[in-house]
Amino acid sequence: MRVKVNEADCIGCGSCHTICPEVFFQEGLKPSVVLLDPVPPEFEQRVRRIIDEMCPFGAIVIVEE
Repeated sequence: MRVKVNEADCIGCGSCHTICPEVFFQEGLKPSVVLLDPVPPEFEQRVRRIIDEMCPFGAIVIVEE
């Protein structure tokens, strides 16, 4: 699974980093950054939860391969 953060949509709320700091880094109010690409299988469930429930503006999307 590959994901990306649409910087124009990210408000820097930090939800993704709080839930899955292994995959996302976020500092201050800057847009989040994906640290692991592709996302390791052990983190996929948390990343899907972030995408489905936590990211307030839908800034994180799955990249179709």
